[in-house]
Amino acid sequence: MVSGGSSSHVSVKSSLNDDIELQNVTPSSVDVVHSGDVAKADATLNIKKNGKVVKKQQKDMKKNQQFNASFAEEGVYNITADIKGQTKDGKPFERTIVKSIYVDAKGKIFQ
Repeated sequence: MVSGGSSSHVSVKSSLNDDIELQNVTPSSVDVVHSGDVAKADATLNIKKNGKVVKKQQKDMKKNQQFNASFAEEGVYNITADIKGQTKDGKPFERTIVKSIYVDAKGKIFQ
């Protein structure tokens, strides 16, 4: 038994963390949405199933950017969006967003 141990949690507060999201996952697409302080951004989207990349796309992002996807087969999918861009103040930023979904045998998506 260990006594006197401590743990720490580190977080970075930034409005950018709330301004970029993965939304609207459907059987054929996923949306990457940005707002607020983001002036421009590029996104690379990786979709993995069972640890293997099944889709990779890169796009210059508009405010709401839809990426084609295929979530037709049952299983767990991990969606990773690597986003690089610039704020309205001209400051560069990088963010990584990770989302996991489950698709059941009937094609229903659980987020």
